[in-house]
Amino acid sequence: MITEAQRLYRSAMLMLSAREHSVVELRRKLKQKGFDSEAIESLLADLLDKDWLSNQRYCEAYMRSRVQKGYGLRYIENALKQQGITQSEIAQALTVEPVDWYQLAIEVRHKRFGSHCPKDFKHRQKQQRFLQYRGFDSDQIQEALAHNGDA
Repeated sequence: MITEAQRLYRSAMLMLSAREHSVVELRRKLKQKGFDSEAIESLLADLLDKDWLSNQRYCEAYMRSRVQKGYGLRYIENALKQQGITQSEIAQALTVEPVDWYQLAIEVRHKRFGSHCPKDFKHRQKQQRFLQYRGFDSDQIQEALAHNGDA
């Protein structure tokens, strides 16, 4: 017969084998499955000690994924902070894989709207809102809107 601790361990390992998780995210998922809070905290401490669970690796993987999908730094930072990632962990991830946010904003705009600059105020506003939603700052958006031609 399988014990509660074994079920907890198996659930955590199954989740971690699929992808990286933050500590906050894994804790939340295990609590939703109905496991005891003390047992969860003990397991999380063990997983952190063994380096099987890492906020830093989660942060780097998440950033890589979102950059490939065309999201800006503000969007990524907000999402990571909701998962319990600190600003210093985010800064560390940025040094591991630096991103040219201006170039990314240009590429995202070109992919969605084409390479020509917006012709009128209405189109400019639409593209601006899209890039803001994607997490780019105003300087990056202005650069993307002014860039005409191939990315």
